[in-house]
Amino acid sequence: MSVLKFEELALVQKLSKLPSKSTVAFALCCATRQLNAFETYADKFAPESREVPRRIIDKLWEFVGSNKDDNNAWADQLAVVEALFPEEQYSWAPLHIYSEHALYSLAYTVRCLMTADAQEAGYAARIAYEAADQAALRILDDSRGSPDIEKLVLTSDVVQRELRRQSDDLSALENHVPGMVLQLKSLAFTNQVLSVGEMLT
Repeated sequence: MSVLKFEELALVQKLSKLPSKSTVAFALCCATRQLNAFETYADKFAPESREVPRRIIDKLWEFVGSNKDDNNAWADQLAVVEALFPEEQYSWAPLHIYSEHALYSLAYTVRCLMTADAQEAGYAARIAYEAADQAALRILDDSRGSPDIEKLVLTSDVVQRELRRQSDDLSALENHVPGMVLQLKSLAFTNQVLSVGEMLT
């Protein structure tokens, strides 16, 4: 199997050719796969906010899976997401960092819906990739001094797994697979960018 790379420009070019709801769906896949990061953080640090991103994600899936026009106050939803960001930490705090990644991808997804700009979906995908990249670097901590560290990170299971999922999402959206939205939604909720163990490595 070939090694995948994150190529944002090429990705955005492909996304820009899709219907706007498909572009949002792609970004939403990236955000949904990171939902566990926020919920794990919230279980410990912000239990009162735990369900908020999930409710917004559910509304987004409902929107992209419908034939209806948008009637949600997405600017208000974006403000809700932005209010959830953890306070800045001054030492390595993995749950704070990965929950922040999750919220960024969700914010970019909402912005993609509001603006119909494929670049916002590209940003959502980049954040998911960067979360995997960061986890891989920590998993490979003993190899940090190696001249091949960048290659080791890129070819790691955690990075290739997320890039493969993004590639599969894009292919499904480009090919208009029947039942596509429900299938993508199910996979996105099932397949996480990082497990809790990978986040805490």
